[in-house]
Amino acid sequence: MSIEKLESASGIPIYVEPIESLHSATVGVWFKVGSRHEDRAEEGMSHLVEHMLFKGTLRRGSRDISEALEHVGGEINAFTSREYTCLWARAPHDHVDLALDMLFDQVAHSIFDIDEFRREKKVILDEVRMYEDSPEEVCSDELARVAFDGRLGHPITGRASRIRRYTRDQVYRYYRSRYGPGSMFITVIGRATPDQVIEKSKLLDQNNWATVSRPEPFSVVSMNAGVRALRRPLEQTHYCLAWEGLPSADQDRYVLHMINTYLGSGMSSRLFQRVRLDEGLAYGIHSFVQSYTGVGLFGVYSALDPANVPRVTQIIRDEVKSLVQDGIDDASIDRLKNQVRGGLMLSMEKPSFRMTRIGVCEINYGRLVDVDEVLDRILSITRDDVTRLCQRLLGQEPRVILTVGDLDGKRLNRSLTMAA
Repeated sequence: MSIEKLESASGIPIYVEPIESLHSATVGVWFKVGSRHEDRAEEGMSHLVEHMLFKGTLRRGSRDISEALEHVGGEINAFTSREYTCLWARAPHDHVDLALDMLFDQVAHSIFDIDEFRREKKVILDEVRMYEDSPEEVCSDELARVAFDGRLGHPITGRASRIRRYTRDQVYRYYRSRYGPGSMFITVIGRATPDQVIEKSKLLDQNNWATVSRPEPFSVVSMNAGVRALRRPLEQTHYCLAWEGLPSADQDRYVLHMINTYLGSGMSSRLFQRVRLDEGLAYGIHSFVQSYTGVGLFGVYSALDPANVPRVTQIIRDEVKSLVQDGIDDASIDRLKNQVRGGLMLSMEKPSFRMTRIGVCEINYGRLVDVDEVLDRILSITRDDVTRLCQRLLGQEPRVILTVGDLDGKRLNRSLTMAA
């Protein structure tokens, strides 16, 4: 299916991919605003704005927003990341107008009612506590804090001490200064027509938008080095090793995806096979890629008995060393191409994935990357490409080593020494 790019009367880009075979449509309203855009006095405000966009408009109360789509079998939600925010809805095809109307009403006409604001701050403080009770989430946040300075390193949800101090007017000013035609675009996938979307987009043009320019370029960030043991009374140790990765728009991003698949993505990966299946050292272990504008990281995460940290570290080092020295053999390269290609093709059957793919393309590359172009790039990867990137990124010791659990710094260093 072809994707049509349109514009609202106020210049907001709109991407529509009609798919008549579906019985639904998925709508996303994207803002190029995330936690990385916040200065120190604004930490957590993007996430707070996301919540407040569900708390009432000039036409709807918060209960109307939470119930209307669910009552026709649809759903509505949102998420905030480090570099963007997305409000999305999915609805049966005969209720697409309702989904469009609701989302456009929320982003353009939210009122930030003071009583709703006070209640929602309590909800967000509970959300912060929920993440603090999740060792994997703590590990992820602490990794960002250690690896990256400044805006990229602070938690998306913000810190409880700051959230408590924010006033309704502070957050509303932040919303009015950042969220508008200069920072937003729309994606619609499924059984909806371009004319239908343009007609509903008039709701956006009725708003008295503040002057919102395109977000300023991010400052240059490099990846820090550090070893950190965060003590928590846990049965398991949550363990992370991270190397420098690739920025989101790097030309080698597909090669890194293949390396990630080979090393630690899925049950057929080297780390899963050796750590879980061969030696039974951990229930779960995986590698991961985090890519942002101008910087990225590549990491391995596992939750395991602290006594197994030395052996698992040794296995990770052995596998990384093998990648750097020998790369990946031709037979495995061919298998990985089929694996990555097949995964992409299956994902394209999900409207939510198609919506997110368009959004990420617009944000990271400033253009739509055709699926056939991606497949061609994957199929053109050679063994030399993989070896070159492995040597570039993994030829050094991990830049960050992090544990969350009952290991202190001395025990962690002793475990790393035992694994050397």
